[in-house]
Amino acid sequence: MIFILFQIENQTWCVELQWVREVVKGGIDKPLPNARFMIEGMKNVRGEIVPVVSGANLIDDNNPNDLNNDVGTGKILLIEYGGVLFGLSVNLVQGVEDMPVPSIDKDGREDVPQGIRQEFVAAYIKSTDNKKIPLLDIKRLSRLITERQDG
Repeated sequence: MIFILFQIENQTWCVELQWVREVVKGGIDKPLPNARFMIEGMKNVRGEIVPVVSGANLIDDNNPNDLNNDVGTGKILLIEYGGVLFGLSVNLVQGVEDMPVPSIDKDGREDVPQGIRQEFVAAYIKSTDNKKIPLLDIKRLSRLITERQDG
């Protein structure tokens, strides 16, 4: 299976390449001050307005208001899943790698990376150098973007 590997802070993540439409230069065009905490803002990509999820929110941090560090200055992965298009701001795109189908599920937590929010991990992928890389749960992210926020 082919994955795109990317970094958020110092943590490597991956997502199936089939869901990534393209990679664009980072930074949002418009912040959304009252949006739910996951959404950093909006990006205009050739006339299409796309909500951008802050990749920093995938990192387990006790202060969700101070997660923007330098993520927005990197790249934005444009992800399309289930008819939903959204961006994910990341620090760095490391490249594309062909790795075996996910064989490490979320319950096999020994030696898994620390400091990440497990609710956004679909599984763990073993890289060619035997590191466990979290596979981004894009289904969960797309649901967060499309579901109504009560309040």
